[in-house]
Order: sequence, then structure tokens, then C-alpha cells
Amino acid sequence: MTEPNHNESVPTTRSAICRLSASSARIRRRAIAALALGCIVGSHSFHTFGGQGADEYQVKAAFLYNFAKFVEWPSEAFGSDGRELTIGLITDETLGKAIEETINGKTANGRTIVVRHFKPGDNPGACQMLFVGSTEHSRLNQILDKLRGSSVLVVGELPRFNQRGGMINFVMDGSKVRFEINQNAAEAARLKISSKLLQLAKPSGR
Repeated sequence: MTEPNHNESVPTTRSAICRLSASSARIRRRAIAALALGCIVGSHSFHTFGGQGADEYQVKAAFLYNFAKFVEWPSEAFGSDGRELTIGLITDETLGKAIEETINGKTANGRTIVVRHFKPGDNPGACQMLFVGSTEHSRLNQILDKLRGSSVLVVGELPRFNQRGGMINFVMDGSKVRFEINQNAAEAARLKISSKLLQLAKPSGR
């Protein structure tokens, strides 16, 4: 009986491993999107990947993408053609880049997502959604004052963010990223948040 040639199986095995490795990033991005969509809700939250790093912000970016899908803006909040939904970022450049690379150019409810980085002095109202990073604690009141009366969905990751006037705040629940919703602030800005999104939110005790 001919003995199997184990050496012949090695290239095939290595090739399979290489294919798995090459596709791992795509698989993880799809998994993140599915989780944020609520397709795999578990305890209505999901694990981060390695703490406060690019992966955590990819998770948050996936949430931002789905906020764009599950929040309804008044028609006047968009430009004349209404084809773009601008997500503004006021955050650390490295973290902002991770968000941009994850969601820029994606489509939400027929609108193309455009990620824009804001600098001090820029008009934060020139977008439909604004993400305020943890670096902006001292400027938060100033940012919120400039947005007063607008229909910008303001998302943050700061302590007591919603209590200070924010609408959606990312919080850590152990090793998981979750979010709280200030529905009163959203309604005051004429924003309608889907009941599906409200069900996924962590109670904020408001």
C-alpha cells in the first residue's frame, strides 16, 4: 500500500492558512457591522478588540454608521440634493482616521456618508452627525452652544455627556462598548430615533 505523502499536504495547508489570514480583516469588519446592526445582539452589546485602540474605534464607527441608518433627520437638515450625510469628527487625529477608514463612503438610507474632520474654529453645525471625542472635555460646552437649535445628532464618549446636552454617549460596560441615549435632547433637535435603536441602548437613568 502506498503511504500518503505528507509533504504534499503542507503547501495546501499553508495556502489555506494564508487565505484565512488575508481575509481576517474583512471578516472582522463584517462581524463588527453585523453586531452593530443588532444581528448578533447577545446582551445588546459586544466586546471590544484590545481596549482603547483602533479596533475599539472601528466598533464605535460601526455604531455611528448604524446611527445614520436608524435616526431620521428633518429634510431641511440636508443639502439641496440630500444625497450625502456628513459625519463630523472632533477628536484625536489617529482615532478620527480609524473612524474615517471604517465608514467613509458607505451608504445609509440612500445617502453617501462623508466623514469630515473639524478643527477649532470650524462650524460644527456643518454636518448631520457630530462625534465628540474624549479629548474635548474642556470645550464641550462651547461645542454644544454652537449647535443649539440645529438638527445635528451629537454623539460623544465623555462622562456625563448626555446630561450636559449630548444625545448619544458611548460608555464602557466592563470590556464592552455600549451607548446611552438622551431621547429628550434628540426630540428637541427634531430627530426621530428608531425604536430598534432605543431597545439596544443602555438605560441612562434620565
